[in-house]
Amino acid sequence: MHAPADASPDPATLASAQRWLSSPATQGGDGLLERLRAHGARELGQRTRPERLWIVVAAATLLALGGLAVGGLLAPLPALLALLPAAYACNRLASALSRCDADCLPPLVRRYRQATVLLGLAWGSLVATLILTAPQAALAELGLIATLALVVGAFAVLAIERTLWLGFSLAVWAPILAATAFGMPWASADSGSLIALELLFAGWSTLQGLWLTREHVRAHLARWRLEEAIQTLEARDHELLSVRSRRDSLEMHSRQLTHFDQLTQLGSRLHLQERLEDEVARYRERLRPFALLTLDIKGFRDINGSLGPSAGDDLLRAVARRITETQRSGDFAARLRNDEFAVLMRDVSDAEAVRIADRFHQAIEVPVRVGNRLICPHLAIGIAICPTDSLDTAGLLAAAEHAMQVAQRLPRYGSIRYAPGMSVAAARRLTVEQELLTALSDEQFVLHFQPQVDADGTRIIGVEALVRWHHPERGQIPPLDFIPVAESTGLIDALGEWVLDAACRQAVAWREAGLAFGTMAVNISPLQLRDPRFVDKVDSALRRSGLQAEELELEITESAVQTQGDTSITLARLRARGVRIALDDFGTGYSSLASLRALQVDRIKIDRAFVGDMLQSARSSALLGTMAAMAHALDATVIAEGVEQVEQATALRALGCDSLQGYLFSRPVDAASLAELLRQGAQSAGGLPVPLQAGCELTP
Repeated sequence: MHAPADASPDPATLASAQRWLSSPATQGGDGLLERLRAHGARELGQRTRPERLWIVVAAATLLALGGLAVGGLLAPLPALLALLPAAYACNRLASALSRCDADCLPPLVRRYRQATVLLGLAWGSLVATLILTAPQAALAELGLIATLALVVGAFAVLAIERTLWLGFSLAVWAPILAATAFGMPWASADSGSLIALELLFAGWSTLQGLWLTREHVRAHLARWRLEEAIQTLEARDHELLSVRSRRDSLEMHSRQLTHFDQLTQLGSRLHLQERLEDEVARYRERLRPFALLTLDIKGFRDINGSLGPSAGDDLLRAVARRITETQRSGDFAARLRNDEFAVLMRDVSDAEAVRIADRFHQAIEVPVRVGNRLICPHLAIGIAICPTDSLDTAGLLAAAEHAMQVAQRLPRYGSIRYAPGMSVAAARRLTVEQELLTALSDEQFVLHFQPQVDADGTRIIGVEALVRWHHPERGQIPPLDFIPVAESTGLIDALGEWVLDAACRQAVAWREAGLAFGTMAVNISPLQLRDPRFVDKVDSALRRSGLQAEELELEITESAVQTQGDTSITLARLRARGVRIALDDFGTGYSSLASLRALQVDRIKIDRAFVGDMLQSARSSALLGTMAAMAHALDATVIAEGVEQVEQATALRALGCDSLQGYLFSRPVDAASLAELLRQGAQSAGGLPVPLQAGCELTP
């Protein structure tokens, strides 16, 4: 805010302020009139000092005594007697005005004005009496001189208010002018000069007093305006300082939010990028290499989902604390995203960076108590070196993350040094990720089906639905190239839901066509099982298609059973509805007998890895027999995958397998080809066609 360019009062305010003694009480003029009223009254009381009044009384007394002594005149005595009480009243009222408050001010100032007018009138009457009756002109002239002195002295006292000065001036000069005009002979030359001088001095003194009043009031109003402006500026300056202080505080808080992670108190991704830019510039000046490590916590999503977000936060804080304790002095640690961290290390070689990564493994992969559970975090660490891998911030971050992604796919998490081929693989995954979105909306996915036959190979007892991606430009893309990408990007939910709906609709279409297909088996991703709405989605798919729950079989993996705490509850709800559950890829995971007993699956699928070498390995054959016996003990049937030879089928039947699946019977084919196969089986009195039993392949 700026002070007014002109602090002087406006004319209307100035005119009202000059009459503060007679103007009514008001709050006009921004309160300046009220302020002037109180200030003027106190100033008037202070200016009206007793010695000034007693000088006036003494002068009047001398004039009266002079007239009495010279001519024995008694005429001035009445005026003198009137002047004495007026002076006394002015003195008393002035003393009261100097210490009164606002409530008693109006009556006091009215009485003071009346006393002043009476004092002026008494003086003027005294001098007029002398002019009319004094036998000597010298005494009258002395009275006029004393009047001039009185008027000049009154400037210092009364010229602070217009009506007060006008009343006093009129009261003094009116009797004197009247006495001069009517009491002296007009024929005298002196009489004309005297009245002219009196008029001149009366007019000059009155106007001068009015001018003094105006300047006095103007000075007060202007000063108060300036004081108010200064106070306003000071207040606004204080507000500005407060705003600046708040702005600095907000800037500091904003920097804290943008440069530091609030959960772990490590640096943020933005802060890491700034430090990386500084280190790249430093390398170009001094040629000192540095390393960037990215660290990811294995299975954090499962921990967060099963134990709750608060447990996940506790684990992140514990890992961050261990990173801080393990890093070297001068290194910089940051949290990049949910469960991913980074460490920027100065002046390290390739070998030293790998050794430091091993120290992080040793320090962090130690059990930590989260709530009432002990959790052992495992890390995947990617390592990138400047300048070997890149000479810019984005390139180093990308290299370290590509290496970390490779480490995540290892059987056991570890540390991986970046290699150029990793970027190519990452770019290919990114392309697949982007095209997956288009594929879902453009209906590029189709289902193929592989039959499941009984152990004798004579009857189709079920069909497994397998998703295939027919890309319009790159042709058929293998499931291993897009299923992991769909799981890592979260698209597996939408894709899995589509597969479930399409498989149910196709099964109903075969049933309505009079084709017996047994059960429709659909593979379920572990990520789908984590969805709390998964059971409702299965119900919706069955309801929309019209498929019976007993005709649907959901295949899950061993790893899903072991890593997800709520799997058994979800599967129990599905089995209660009549949906069949199959445990896929059995033997390749780490299922415990206790978990299998609690899970209560309907069918166990033995992985093709055991079937492939069973004819050459007695150990594999023995394991197959043991797994089949264990499954039967758990009231589950057994199906073997990957059967490609008649000898394998014969051996599996002897080991107790209930059903078979593999290229010996058919490759995965489209819906029309499988429908034809079902018709052939129906036409052969319940048995499969001989070419199919002999291993003939149906091509899509």
